[in-house]
Amino acid sequence: MCLILSNHKTGDTEEIELRNKPFSMAIIDSNNVAISFPEKQEIAILNLSTISKHGPTKFKKVNGKCYTLTKYDDNILLVYIQGKGIHSYNMSKDEFKSLNIQIPSFVPHSDEICARNNRLFHTNRSSGSVFCYEINETNGSLLWKFESDLKRPTALTCDTFGNVYVTDYTSHQLYFISANGQSHKSLLSKKDKLWLPTFVYFCVERDCLLVVNRDNGYAASYSIKYAKIE
Repeated sequence: MCLILSNHKTGDTEEIELRNKPFSMAIIDSNNVAISFPEKQEIAILNLSTISKHGPTKFKKVNGKCYTLTKYDDNILLVYIQGKGIHSYNMSKDEFKSLNIQIPSFVPHSDEICARNNRLFHTNRSSGSVFCYEINETNGSLLWKFESDLKRPTALTCDTFGNVYVTDYTSHQLYFISANGQSHKSLLSKKDKLWLPTFVYFCVERDCLLVVNRDNGYAASYSIKYAKIE
């Protein structure tokens, strides 16, 4: 497996070989990414400007198999540890902490998480649902559950306002879900070249979405435009 770096200005690409079966990736900033390795029970922090010469910046051992992970704020990653739930990892303090959010139906091999503005979102592929939890100091309470139209949600991301974008594997679509879970719409479909989409990421700096298909090597970036509702 490899990590593909693409320059959005020039279109140039570079491949970085990854070993030990990587599972999930979180973009920390323009120069650093975090990648989980469940079988090795560790998270690698990669500096993209030096990795070809020096390798990963560091490996962080995890007390269990670590699957989906996401960036929460400048210094914190969230990661699902099998059998132990969602944990935060403070990169500055180099410490893990349980979020005490009970997600009884979470399947680590297939379900994904993202977080923004004290909210944790996750997919449930088996039920075709997206869940939203509040993140606080003591526990996390369920705020809403979305289950309209989705057949097999595979990946999700959230924008600055807490809106959610989720790929649906079976229907080959990208859905928008409002921050309160009350409204939704299909943004992209097969006519937009989506086919078995498995990854989506919202770039805060550029207000754009990166969407990736599973099998055909197709990846595309889409600008997001917001309209004020009177």
